[in-house]
Amino acid sequence: MTGVWEHIAFPPGGGDPWWRTTMRFFEGRRRGLDAIVDEGNVEGYVEKVPDNHGPYVATSSQYAHDYFVVVRTDSGFQNVSLAPPTGSGLTMGADFRAFIEPRRVDSRGRTRGGIYVDSMIPPLLSYYGASEYGWQDDYRWGASEPWWPQRTVNAMSTKPVRFGLDVHDLGLTYESDSNFRRQTNLFFGDGSELGFSRPDFEPTDFDAWMDPFGLERAKFLNRHSVGVLRWRLFGAYTIPFTAGGTTYSIQVGFDDTRGWGQFAYETVPFFKSNQPGCDLPPAGPRSAAYASPPVQPYLPWYESWPATLLPGEYPRASDWHPEDVQARLLTQKEDIDSFQIPVLGLNLAGSADPIVNSRNALSVASITVAFWGPDFHPDDLAPLDPNGLDINSGVMLFEDTDQNGVFLIGKPFEPYLDFPVPIPGLDEPVRLRNLAWSSSAEYIDLDGDGIPDDMNGDGVVDDRDKAWVLTMVPERLWDVPQQDAISDVAIDLDRFLELKSRDKDASEQSTLEVSSRDADSAKALDITVPQPGDDLFITIRLSEKPRRFQKIRAVVPATLPERPDGQRKAGVQFFPQINTSASAFLKSNPDEDVVQDFYGHDMLEVNVPVKIVDITNQAQVITIGGAALPVLGLDISTNRGTATGTLASGGSGVGGSNSFSVSGASWTPNAFAGDWLVDSRFETYEIVANTANQLTLFSGQPRDGQWRIVRDPTFLEQVIVEFYNEGEDADFNPFTDLLPLDVDQRISGVALYRDNDAHPNNRNGVFDPDIDIPLTLDAPPVFIGQTSEDIKVMFVFSTPGTDDVPIPRAQQPRNRQWVPDTFGQQSTDPFFGPDFFVVLRASNRMKPNANFRVGIVSWGPNTPTEPDPDTWARLSGEERNDFTKFREFPWAQRGLGFITFFKEPPTYYYMDGYRAGQRQDSSGFDWIRSHSTKKRRSGVITARTAPVSPTSVVIDSASTTRLPAVTAPGGFNLVINGQGFGTNPSVILTGYTVRVTQATDTAIHINITSQAGNPPHEPIVVIVRNPATDKEASRSDLFTLMPGTGEQPIVTGVNPSRGTKDIFPITIMGQNFPDVDNTEVYLGRTRIPLLSVSTDGTQIRAGFPPSGLPDVGPLTVKVKNMNNNTEGVLLNGFDYVNVAVRNKVRNIFGCAPGEQGAGAGGVWGDLVLMALVLAAMAAGLGRKRIIRKQ
Repeated sequence: MTGVWEHIAFPPGGGDPWWRTTMRFFEGRRRGLDAIVDEGNVEGYVEKVPDNHGPYVATSSQYAHDYFVVVRTDSGFQNVSLAPPTGSGLTMGADFRAFIEPRRVDSRGRTRGGIYVDSMIPPLLSYYGASEYGWQDDYRWGASEPWWPQRTVNAMSTKPVRFGLDVHDLGLTYESDSNFRRQTNLFFGDGSELGFSRPDFEPTDFDAWMDPFGLERAKFLNRHSVGVLRWRLFGAYTIPFTAGGTTYSIQVGFDDTRGWGQFAYETVPFFKSNQPGCDLPPAGPRSAAYASPPVQPYLPWYESWPATLLPGEYPRASDWHPEDVQARLLTQKEDIDSFQIPVLGLNLAGSADPIVNSRNALSVASITVAFWGPDFHPDDLAPLDPNGLDINSGVMLFEDTDQNGVFLIGKPFEPYLDFPVPIPGLDEPVRLRNLAWSSSAEYIDLDGDGIPDDMNGDGVVDDRDKAWVLTMVPERLWDVPQQDAISDVAIDLDRFLELKSRDKDASEQSTLEVSSRDADSAKALDITVPQPGDDLFITIRLSEKPRRFQKIRAVVPATLPERPDGQRKAGVQFFPQINTSASAFLKSNPDEDVVQDFYGHDMLEVNVPVKIVDITNQAQVITIGGAALPVLGLDISTNRGTATGTLASGGSGVGGSNSFSVSGASWTPNAFAGDWLVDSRFETYEIVANTANQLTLFSGQPRDGQWRIVRDPTFLEQVIVEFYNEGEDADFNPFTDLLPLDVDQRISGVALYRDNDAHPNNRNGVFDPDIDIPLTLDAPPVFIGQTSEDIKVMFVFSTPGTDDVPIPRAQQPRNRQWVPDTFGQQSTDPFFGPDFFVVLRASNRMKPNANFRVGIVSWGPNTPTEPDPDTWARLSGEERNDFTKFREFPWAQRGLGFITFFKEPPTYYYMDGYRAGQRQDSSGFDWIRSHSTKKRRSGVITARTAPVSPTSVVIDSASTTRLPAVTAPGGFNLVINGQGFGTNPSVILTGYTVRVTQATDTAIHINITSQAGNPPHEPIVVIVRNPATDKEASRSDLFTLMPGTGEQPIVTGVNPSRGTKDIFPITIMGQNFPDVDNTEVYLGRTRIPLLSVSTDGTQIRAGFPPSGLPDVGPLTVKVKNMNNNTEGVLLNGFDYVNVAVRNKVRNIFGCAPGEQGAGAGGVWGDLVLMALVLAAMAAGLGRKRIIRKQ
């Protein structure tokens, strides 16, 4: 080896400078004399036949390397060589690429680069006079043909190597898990020409991006194209742990085989014209209920790429023009009052030299972190623990104790244990010294030039770019691991090569085997053990104060420009003092791409703030057949504050058709167009225009009274409640133990209510049965869930939706629930405490001592443009689940589902290296769907028999137990008997509007009217509540439903009212006719065939009887109700005419008229018939005589 380094300040093509050196070898490698003299021994030389360690002759040899270029860095301290320390070791965080020097001409006109083997024709060195010429200068190479190594690798296809320190952003983007996803050609793919090419070959995916104009390929005679390969992993491993004497395990899975890169754009909810999931007939649509999904917003793809790259850069999402990137990203969301969230990871490695470590082992002395976001304040995070050990601290530093390179702590898993106890053996916090925020936000410098950097991407550095800085100082110097390592993922090379050989089908799966981690494996605390992945994690815990969709960025600044000299140095400081590269703190996101981030996504986004409150007590009971029991409360807020969310409000307004007027208002005309009106019952109306005192609404008629105008509102539109059997007996069955699920939440076994903050007697955050508002649903709640899952109940109330499916939006009801802009700070605040309640009602069939829990759980990333839930809520069977076909993550569950509308598009922030940027949402949709990831279980609920007391409400009986499906005008009257009713009870009955006409403590007289939009159905639930005693009772076994009105049929006429058999069928008119199966119709004494009964019970179509009508002339029409044994009669309602068409024969025994002609019986036939009748009568008389004699 020459040992000489040469600095190339201006390499060909531009970019960072090079350092070059030449390595020369003799006799292949060091060998003994006996090996050298053996001419047949070629070990150490170039192989005659390439190694091939895989199953594929054509391709596997590229993974069998013969020579390796390695480096050994200088720490600057004395090492095992025992030479004096240089004092100028490699700077921490420095990175470089190592590649074979390409063919180039240096400043002296000499040709450089390449690899020389001794079988090549030009000599290694040649001399012409006093000049020395290298083999590269041989004229036979031609003028421009690159060296052969450049056919398969060059500087851009070589990954950089970073030393000592790597900062990783841990914000996640997500790749769709739907079979109906699509991808564009955004990534380098897999491809290599292995040194073989023809001029007509297409370039590899890599060269298509890195050499879009073919300038590098053109240098080759046959246009060689450089390719790259991706290592794609698929598998899982198990992390066992012991807590409370019980052994548990956590399964961690990963899958990189579904695509050729992290394609994180939203595609599934949109129209698709190809398989799988084609929406075009005859193969499509995916769902008959949603036949025309919206058009896909523009996705970035190669054909729309501007093809502009700076030297040393790779493509980024920000390269595309905004109009060419309209699709939304699938990104990580977090909730307020969160667990610890990893935001930054530090991968560290010191020195493996024993002499260095014996005297100058490397330790972390401090880490400076800055947090930025629009309007971010430290209050958005939980209070800090100065020692950094409290798991509830707003910022913490964790070490990778379990040595798996990923952040994993026990706290999120503890609620799943029967008896929550700390889970040992996972990542542990690092004790810190006096952790505290700086006094104010300040400018930060990311790239080490000492100049403040733009953080919001608007191109201007001002106060909006200031960040909050935190310096984390370990209580004791934190020893840096001596060696880095790859993860213990064991890959079967043959299986990997098999995967590489497959066609580029994004849906293919791999079955690479992955090793399990031994519970006794070495921990990161042992710095002598090689450490895979990140070694330190910086985490945050959100407080209750972040706003809906607030965004937070974490960075490691290089300097703090506003601070005095001597205090500006930031970043990661080590002991003993060592130099740090200016690029050391340039964070990257391995989730996005291998070498350089593609999306630049580094903003942690906050979900709609939610608190799920357990309302049960320690010994909670539910009364069998008793009062409704609130079990969970939903406290929801956008956290924007009323001043931001509410534009105007008042105590009195007048609603009209598509309008709302406020006397005395002086609004700016059309200032509220695109905003929303919330009326006194929290029903919302979209505003399309306004005058000085009147709003024009898209649809509907608001209630008079209290009102508010809101901007960019969030609505709750879906809730899923789960049930868990408690104990070993599994004696709780929600299908029978609770009242039936019903769209009428006042009688449903599981129901949702809204806290009625507008009512003067409302108790804020407390369930008031007589005051709070039962939600109006789009359809009855339904039981859902897959096999082996816990039973769930889904509520949908998303109308009016975002489209005209299944009816025009202007005709859709307004059921979705507006979310307040504040949580409320004290009990007198209207939005204090839960805004919604999950309520249970036990049936009479529930067994005493049955015990269970109730919970709400959400999981999985959201689909931002998911279709309206109400599209499928009214369907039955498997078609009801078709909404999963339009989700990016079909397995995700929207336990609490929201939709948010925007008057102006939201801003998306990103970071390309050190350069911040921003982009407006250009998807074309002014709304976004999201859900919470909060989860909460109630306490144990135990069933008990209703206690009997003088004030107990008891339902004993009713004057009638059969109720009409449709009530007649004036309603249907009955009496409910029992006790404890009081004199002012309320009565609720499934499918009926109930009016109490008279009440005593033991009897309630009611008049019921069937509801057109919610007709009665079995089982019929009756609930009686005494507001004076706050007691109530229910029964679902007292009433049954009978078709029709339950009244006596009334016949008013027949059309036509006279005629022969030829005028049938006839129409019988009247009232209270039951359905076909429970109706009989008679003309005279003959029952006639029933063809149909109108749905309103007013008309019957009847046919001619097969046996004819024996009577002629006026006949009585009779309609019988077989359900209640009543009948209606119309005397002489129909006049039957029997027309004879031939004369009687002269014999008096001629029978009924018949037509003459072929086949007619004539008189002789009549005589024969009469004879047979007389013989039969004689035989009958004879039999009677015999019976009498016996």
